[in-house]
Amino acid sequence: MLGLEACFVPEAAAGLDLVYEFRVGDEVFHAVVADGTIRMVHGPAQRPDASIAMSEDVLVAMAETPRR
Repeated sequence: MLGLEACFVPEAAAGLDLVYEFRVGDEVFHAVVADGTIRMVHGPAQRPDASIAMSEDVLVAMAETPRR
């Protein structure tokens, strides 16, 4: 969760109002993006705009992949 907050770019999210739900292994949390802000919350979202599920191994591999 902290990694998502650290990578968040407020300018890129200006004008967006979305909820993303993440399921990583047994953990469930969601991100509320509202006009350039982000709020991370433990637990499932009521009505997510998108849900993303992955294993912990996949998340670690994504974090280790160099970005361009």
